[in-house]
Amino acid sequence: MLGIIDSIRTEKMGEEAVSGAIRYVSGIRKIMLQTLDSRSDEAVFSELYGLGPDFSERHLEALASVTSEDILRVADKYLDPAILSISVVGPKAAVDEAKKIAGAD
Repeated sequence: MLGIIDSIRTEKMGEEAVSGAIRYVSGIRKIMLQTLDSRSDEAVFSELYGLGPDFSERHLEALASVTSEDILRVADKYLDPAILSISVVGPKAAVDEAKKIAGAD
């Protein structure tokens, strides 16, 4: 997982991968908003958070404009390994092994 995070931060994604991800997320979002319940939830949360009634359309437009450079910039800012937190849930032996791998006490 840490290797994947590092590659997201340091390697530019191909345009095909970026456009595929955009198509996937846009499609899921459109499918999500097909029911009256989900559209009502969207309206309530848009109002609650002050996003405006056209949030869904603006969100899809913004998503469509994402570039591989944007991904690198945001990943570098928010996926900083210096501030990484790891949560491990399981038997004590598994937790101890995860701590050892992560170099934590």
